[in-house]
Amino acid sequence: MQTNYVFLVDTNKQPLNPIHSARARELLNKNKAAIYRQFPFTLVQCKIPNYQFEILYRE
Repeated sequence: MQTNYVFLVDTNKQPLNPIHSARARELLNKNKAAIYRQFPFTLVQCKIPNYQFEILYRE
């Protein structure tokens, strides 16, 4: 069974770990994130994060 994940970036456009589609819907419904790009589907985190996400990498 294939699990779909959604890419997530922070306010500085730095990539964070992908999140599950259910979590993405929750963030969108609570206005904690906005759609950044449709393909590949990517969300951008709002300025005041209440969720803690792991940073994928920093340069």
